[in-house]
Amino acid sequence: MLASFAMMLIIGFCLTATVAGFQIQHAFPADYEGKDLLVRGNVVSLVERHEHRLSFLFDVDHAQLVKGNQEIHWAGRIRLSAYRTLPDVKAGESWQFQVRLKRSSGLMNPAGFDYEKWLFAQGIDAKGYLRKSAAHQRLMPAPWYSVNAWRASIRERITHFLVNPEHAAVVRALMIADKASVTTKQWEVFRDTGTSHLMAISGLHIALVAAGGMLLAWLVSVCFPWINHYLPRQLLGAVLGVSLATGYAMLAGLTVPTQRALLMVVVGLLLLVGRQHYTPSRILAMVLVIVLMVDPLAVLNVGFYLSFSAVAIIFWLLSRRVQARRFQVLSLQGFLSLLMLPLGFLFFGEGSLVSPIANLIAIPWVSLLVVPFSFLSVLLSYVSDRLASLVFTGLGWLLDLLMGFLQILSELPFATLDMAALPWGLSILALLGAVLILLPAGLVWRYLAVLVLFPLLFFSTPRPLEQSAFWLTVLDVGQGLAVVVQTRNKTLVYDAGDRPSERYDMGKQVVLPYLKQYAISSIDALVVSHDDRDHSGGARALAREVPIRQYYNNHESLLLQHQATVCEQSVSWVWDGVLFEFLHPNVRTRGDDNNHSCVLKVSNAQHAVLLTGDIQKSAERQLLREQAEKLRADIILMPHHGSNTSSTTEMIKAVKPTWAIASAGYRSRFKHPDHRVLSRYKKQQVNILNTATDGAIQFKLSPQKPLPEPTLYRLENARFWSRKSVN
Repeated sequence: MLASFAMMLIIGFCLTATVAGFQIQHAFPADYEGKDLLVRGNVVSLVERHEHRLSFLFDVDHAQLVKGNQEIHWAGRIRLSAYRTLPDVKAGESWQFQVRLKRSSGLMNPAGFDYEKWLFAQGIDAKGYLRKSAAHQRLMPAPWYSVNAWRASIRERITHFLVNPEHAAVVRALMIADKASVTTKQWEVFRDTGTSHLMAISGLHIALVAAGGMLLAWLVSVCFPWINHYLPRQLLGAVLGVSLATGYAMLAGLTVPTQRALLMVVVGLLLLVGRQHYTPSRILAMVLVIVLMVDPLAVLNVGFYLSFSAVAIIFWLLSRRVQARRFQVLSLQGFLSLLMLPLGFLFFGEGSLVSPIANLIAIPWVSLLVVPFSFLSVLLSYVSDRLASLVFTGLGWLLDLLMGFLQILSELPFATLDMAALPWGLSILALLGAVLILLPAGLVWRYLAVLVLFPLLFFSTPRPLEQSAFWLTVLDVGQGLAVVVQTRNKTLVYDAGDRPSERYDMGKQVVLPYLKQYAISSIDALVVSHDDRDHSGGARALAREVPIRQYYNNHESLLLQHQATVCEQSVSWVWDGVLFEFLHPNVRTRGDDNNHSCVLKVSNAQHAVLLTGDIQKSAERQLLREQAEKLRADIILMPHHGSNTSSTTEMIKAVKPTWAIASAGYRSRFKHPDHRVLSRYKKQQVNILNTATDGAIQFKLSPQKPLPEPTLYRLENARFWSRKSVN
């Protein structure tokens, strides 16, 4: 048995490594980044449309350089976006586009979502945008059998009949796995109540559709008894059940939870027809093997672990309760929630304490009412608009009641438990402790849960421990800026990144996860250097989620409930032996908002850091006139992301930094940092760092030690799927 297990493990590892290696070998070539390409292929996803923007997945069959018509020997999947001039692209069609691409890339920070890992698991090789060109051309319309074309048709009908966009977003998620329109507010409610899984088309939904097929087979056999002579009822039920479940799974995009659910239904129905009996654990193992054979990279998807873990827990709890002869739905849901809580800590750093109550109502409500009515509504929309409108109206009432109930639960005190700072090892111990607690009463092993959970009492998050020590972390927020300065007991956030849309908020997606990772529950000072969106955009998310004790801006402004203190030149304070002082602006400052950026110096007896916002040459000249003796610093944040409008030679000489950091986006259209700026720093023998290539950058500055080497998150945490730090 052990030898067989080891052999299967080796085979699985080799298969996964082979698939991953093949994908890396056939990745989009870096040599063609930023060049105009002519690509031909197929639209293989729904087209997401927003105001003045659309995006979709595109499988490239042929590519060539526009300049010189040189053919590129590469094909793969890319994500394309279009801005302003939007072609009438539809799912399933074949097109030719003129595009510019760059390798798939994401942000690299100590906490938050690993977008590059997700892109790799999805097989997306590059991202890019449509150029303004007459070369865009539809080559072929979508064939009638295109699944994505049918998904697009269903989406249009749901949008047409459901006037409430929030209702339409939920129904689209349940019918065709289109979650693009589910609002941030809705996701927060689902997250806080532990019901996010309902938005994934998974086990219960697929099983209900299969059961519908079996019910249809029974009705057919009753109405037409002669069919039983040619096709037994069980076989007909299995065929219809598998067919309907497969169709639904295809409409859902065959995600990992959907694959698992479909395979379990197929295996179960085949065993039913063949009158074979296997234990649930063996069926689950068979499905696991098949999923990994079909998609070995599924192991990179969190949904893979959550999906199989949840089913395994349910099977185990059912067997345990049957043995105890006291099966109760309430206890099953309670134990399932208890065991899923450590998994939530492990993967997401948080868990919902109200999930047992929420799921007890929401699961049957969605599965037995919302999903069937959604199916009925969509089917009727192809038959009768009047009947479809009536059913869609009733569906809206069902969703109103559901979301109202979940909203009430999400607003309860302590609805969620945040454990983002807990390391993986301790999260696994917490899961093991929960399993031990649920062992049958009387087993000695059960009481080991106390010992397993004991280390949790002594865990504390890392932070500066010395008096006058401080940590500087420049987060990777793309084209923008967000910096966190931590002293022994205090935290300052300088700028909060960009917020180009509701779904893309650096304050929420990068800064908040970092604060949670270090168990920082409040911000002692938030400095928004100026009001440019790439610096101030994420500030509102911070203000909503964590208490802010002091708010600084370059003018009197209001951030939710926080009145700003102007960051005038004379303002300074000391935290834990660390001096914070604003060097700029003052009443004599002239120029645009960039030149009025708050310039903050953070220093102890040994080291100093200069945070410069977006100041330009005129502000630098003013600083040289008025604050020359205070400009000396070991580390400088390149003004204006390294734009050539800043970082004069005189400024660099006055600061005399050892390190200069550019906070910039990977291959941003602004081309920051400018090569002329880099040349000026290099001439002064300054070491250069860039968040676009290095990820988040952290310095741990001690008053007793020389200037340390920085921690470069992309370099130190690179995985085989990560974009390399060197262009």
